[in-house]
Amino acid sequence: MTARIALALLWLAALLGALLVTEAYFWVHDADGYPLLLPPDRSSVYPPVVAIYSATIAPLLAALYFRPFAPPASAPRGKALNRLALALTGFYNALLLYLLAQGFWHRGIGIEEIVSQAKQAALLLGFLVVPVNAYYFGIKGKAGED
Repeated sequence: MTARIALALLWLAALLGALLVTEAYFWVHDADGYPLLLPPDRSSVYPPVVAIYSATIAPLLAALYFRPFAPPASAPRGKALNRLALALTGFYNALLLYLLAQGFWHRGIGIEEIVSQAKQAALLLGFLVVPVNAYYFGIKGKAGED
């Protein structure tokens, strides 16, 4: 599997995971039998969650189509860049999923605060994933394979 495909699948899985975690708030009930969120809240909850990921995925798609970067000088360097991109992307997305899911075990936190914390973390940690992934998606020609 090429690194670009692995990274793309990781981003898509993280986006799907974030949407599933968000949807679970409508299906999980509290101790009194009420859902954590009511269905009319969907229109206010989903846009910020999608905005978190679209702000990160959009530059990666742009780099994929424009491919402005030269390939790495050596194969070992390409594999190291691949591992770095996968590790940082995995860490970033795991942290965002954790932040989005914390309402299940900290019932006193409102969904607005949870999404706000996730947005803030995405803004603060975006420097870790966007440049590395944009470079990897933007390499001209074939990216390194594992």
